[in-house]
Amino acid sequence: MCRLFFLFLVILCLGKLGDIRLGNEDEKPEFSFFSWLCMLFSAGMGNSSNRLSTRLSRNCEMEFPSTSRAVTIVRRPAGN
Repeated sequence: MCRLFFLFLVILCLGKLGDIRLGNEDEKPEFSFFSWLCMLFSAGMGNSSNRLSTRLSRNCEMEFPSTSRAVTIVRRPAGN
């Protein structure tokens, strides 16, 4: 499904709809092409790090024993 959506976006971009400008014809873009690439890269890295941290936190649970102030981290099986 993801590949079909990506293929649709590539076809859309390469077609005549890919030439539509957002704004006036004489306006200069607010960000350069390099800035757009950097923003896309940082958004992808941020999303990946958030997903990884969420996945790692699901595999561990914190237990606070009432007799001790120590925190014990217990690893759960990967299937849960």
